[in-house]
Amino acid sequence: MEVKKCLKDSCVVLLDVMFGMSINIIRIKQASPKSSSMEDPLLSVDTDIEEGFHGDSGNAKSYWDHMTFKTITSVMNHGVIKQLGFDDLLSLPNDMEPSACHDKLSSCWRVQLCSSNPFFYKAIFCAYGWPYLCLGLLKVFNDCIGFAGPLLLNKLIRFLQQDSMGWDGYLLALSLGLTSMLKSFFDTQYSFQLGKLKLMLRSSIMTVIYQKVLCVTQSERSKFSEGEIQTFMSVDADRTVNLCNSFHDMWSLPLQIGVALYLLYTQVKFAFLSGLAITILLIPVNKWISELIASATEKMMKQKDERIRRTGEILTHIRTLKMYGWEHLFSSWLMETRSSEVKHLSTRKYLDAWCVFFWATTPTLFSVSTFGLFALMGHQLDAATVFTCLALFNNLISPLNSFPWVINGLIDAFISTRRLSRFLCCSEYKHVLKQKTECEDMAVIVDDASCAWSSSEEKQPNLVLNHVNLCLPKGSLVAIIGEVGSGKSSLLSAILGEMMLIHGSVHSSGSVAYVPQVPWIMSGTIRDNILFGKNYDSRRYSDTIQGLCIRC
Repeated sequence: MEVKKCLKDSCVVLLDVMFGMSINIIRIKQASPKSSSMEDPLLSVDTDIEEGFHGDSGNAKSYWDHMTFKTITSVMNHGVIKQLGFDDLLSLPNDMEPSACHDKLSSCWRVQLCSSNPFFYKAIFCAYGWPYLCLGLLKVFNDCIGFAGPLLLNKLIRFLQQDSMGWDGYLLALSLGLTSMLKSFFDTQYSFQLGKLKLMLRSSIMTVIYQKVLCVTQSERSKFSEGEIQTFMSVDADRTVNLCNSFHDMWSLPLQIGVALYLLYTQVKFAFLSGLAITILLIPVNKWISELIASATEKMMKQKDERIRRTGEILTHIRTLKMYGWEHLFSSWLMETRSSEVKHLSTRKYLDAWCVFFWATTPTLFSVSTFGLFALMGHQLDAATVFTCLALFNNLISPLNSFPWVINGLIDAFISTRRLSRFLCCSEYKHVLKQKTECEDMAVIVDDASCAWSSSEEKQPNLVLNHVNLCLPKGSLVAIIGEVGSGKSSLLSAILGEMMLIHGSVHSSGSVAYVPQVPWIMSGTIRDNILFGKNYDSRRYSDTIQGLCIRC
């Protein structure tokens, strides 16, 4: 018998290996001959970005297809026979396009800027509040279904204890299974819809920040380092997006805990108060730990911004550092900030560990104290009561363990939202394009202008340009000369609208092209840098190459 069993297992393993080899051979034969390369373009040459992707769109699918995720079937079928390419992917719905997401949040933020106390969180709620509240209703229904399982289990066990006959047991067992299936279905739908909303919110926040970076004046931008702006785009954007999870969980978890405690009361009467007392005693402890976590997070973010700023400065002047042999000096200068950041990060992680420890031990203490007090009160524990209470305890474990993370997520989200509000409230570059009827032949008119590099928050700005008058006719070639620090670059920045205008006016006519003192190029080909996102015109491109004297 042992030899026969061994031969049977060997045959099964051999068949599995042969099946796997045949699948790989078929897949290699049907795979596309095109090889993947890091140099392949993200878009094909004939693909227009503005027209969208060529994949099947999910907009025309039925509601049933969206509920059952049937729209992804075509992608899975292509993935079986070949390696997926860009054209095989589904196109984004119209409401998830980055441009649509940006317009929605940007319009709501402009409304907030007109108020006395603009707050970025209010703009987010204005843009995505209604669909988010609808998801809250779905979550309420899903949470309520989750408590039907322990109740049906109680009835089924009591039915089996009574040795009853009939169809009631089959109905209870069938209902218990259907309840689990319904909860899984609604939980999946909630997670999917919430994921879509988070993608839209993330796209909106990143595009709004990017647009702000392009429009903010140099005087206002000087208040923020390069590291801070990079942190806005990455860390703060992610933490603000995570507010979608934390906000619903903030009311959903207490609701689940309350309903579970009520159902425990129906099973063990007032014995559950012993476990509730332990939970209440731990609330002030977790609140105190949460405040310490918030303080450590703010200090850590400040050090993170400083570290990124110093890293950028070192990389910018890396040639000078190598030439003078200052690597170790500036490395230690950078590591000071990194050490301080890690110090605050370790403090936060230790506090997180204590917070999780207190909340993770709560369900165990809850069950032990509840059953112990119930037995001391003279009640008899039966199978239905024990299994029902254990099921309710299992429903309590997830909310109790998740609650500290929800609190930390809310704290991080509100801190990041305040940081983003402070940046987005900065004054923007406003280039005045005005044609004066009496001076139609003038390209630039500066009338008694006084400008400063100070930000709008300073009450007494330091004037760099004081009562400047300038008129430049069209078609003229003008050179501005002067000593170092006399204000030549500041005058150009004032014409561009980059400086803070204290007094007077600055007008320009037509479009403006500005070449800075420090040249830079994009990461790409020469053609990409010349086109700069514009459509390719062979004649104009050839004239540009000829004018730049870079034709080979």
